[in-house]
Amino acid sequence: MKFFLGPMTKNVIDCVIEYSNKHNFDITLIPSRRQIEYNGGYVNNWNTQDFVNYIRINDINNNIKIERDHGGIGQGYIEDDGLESLKEDCKYMDIIHIDPWKKYSNYNDGLNETIKELNYCYNLNPNIIFEIATEEGIRPFEVDELEFLIIDLKNNLR
Repeated sequence: MKFFLGPMTKNVIDCVIEYSNKHNFDITLIPSRRQIEYNGGYVNNWNTQDFVNYIRINDINNNIKIERDHGGIGQGYIEDDGLESLKEDCKYMDIIHIDPWKKYSNYNDGLNETIKELNYCYNLNPNIIFEIATEEGIRPFEVDELEFLIIDLKNNLR
């Protein structure tokens, strides 16, 4: 079983850390850019480095992974290319969700931006694990289209 939780408040984060430590249980925290960002977010006004350091210091069993949820272009408080955020994410996070679909609803545009952001992150940290695509509220994908996305990424990435 895998659990992925949004760190909505410091209290939620402290509860996750306490539960994980007490039960030796794996959990992944998935902050969005608005929650935790390289220059601060609404959760405890933490920047990416401070947030990750807080988790790492208090996670005595090393059971908590951290994934950037909805990373990349157009996902922050202000319209940007997302690269400064991804640069920090690559330094500190275990997993990055590449999600350009809020900015690009056109399949080919979104595919090209996904490739660009995946390559950017991989060149900064080849040990990062990636999640791709988005949620239905941002851009619905049909099953066939998701299959094409995986095939197109496989054919266009090293």
